[in-house]
Amino acid sequence: MPANCKLNNLEYLALKILGNPGQSGRFYLKALHKYRFPLAQNAKGNFCPEYFSPGGKYFGVLWEDAAECTVPFQSNAAKHRRPFDPKGRITAQMWALGAWQFLKPASSKWHLTDKGLTMAERAAEKIGLNMNLRMPSWAP
Repeated sequence: MPANCKLNNLEYLALKILGNPGQSGRFYLKALHKYRFPLAQNAKGNFCPEYFSPGGKYFGVLWEDAAECTVPFQSNAAKHRRPFDPKGRITAQMWALGAWQFLKPASSKWHLTDKGLTMAERAAEKIGLNMNLRMPSWAP
């Protein structure tokens, strides 16, 4: 890696997810904090949590959560994942209660989207890694 070359947060997270797919968001945020502040001892995984929040602008664009949603929770926010109704509608009972039932994963499993993979490729070239990250067209 060139001495004067430094990755920005998004490039670093894309490379980290590429190297260790399927980990929780906290895992990647701890690594980002250690990359940004190498001498700090308090990396707890809460550095820039907006990168992995469902309402964040990178969620579903650069990376996506592939974990199965099995844990129920209640929320009045419409941004949360899947309602219990299999057709994705809010039922009359949910509307009457004012707090709707949603599902979330017990632990996230983050993977790159195509746009995130492109960003990881550019970041790898930026630091001098020469790798072809794309799957060949004949691969299953």
